[in-house]
Amino acid sequence: MVQETMNRLGNPMLKALLRSRLHGVVSRSFAVITVRGRKTGMRHAIPVNYVQQGDTAIIVSRRDRTWWRNLRRGAAASITLRGREEAGWGEAFEDAPVVASGLAEFVRLAPGAAKYHGLRMGDGGEVIPETLTAAAGKLVIVRLRLGSKEPSR
Repeated sequence: MVQETMNRLGNPMLKALLRSRLHGVVSRSFAVITVRGRKTGMRHAIPVNYVQQGDTAIIVSRRDRTWWRNLRRGAAASITLRGREEAGWGEAFEDAPVVASGLAEFVRLAPGAAKYHGLRMGDGGEVIPETLTAAAGKLVIVRLRLGSKEPSR
C-alpha cells in the first residue's frame, strides 16, 4: 500500500523531471519507457531504472508490475534517456536463467543496484548465486534495442 501510494505520487514527478531540462539530476540511472498496450492500444509511460550497454537499455522490473507484459513477444517502444526520446524494439524476458543472467549483467554495470534487487555480493565483487536465483523468480528483464524498429535475428 505504501509503495503503491509512493508510485502514484512519485512517478508523475519523476517522469516530469526526466523529461525536463533538469533531467541530469536523475537520468544517469532513471529513464521513462513508453509502451503501447497490446489490447487497448493506449500509450503507457513508466519511469524505470536502467543501465545502457552499447545500443541496448537493460531494465529490471518486478513481475507484479504489468507494463512489461506488452513486450513479452517483442514490440516497438520508446525511451527517454538523458532528456532525449529514442525509439527502439523492446522485449521482456521471464525465464529464470535468462533473468538471472540479465541481473548479473545489470549489477556488473551498476553495482549499487544490487541491494535494491535483493542481491548480495561476494568478496570478489560477484553476485552470490543463491541471491541471484531468488531474485530471478521475482523480477523480469527488459532489453530495449535503441534505434531498432524490429528485432535483429
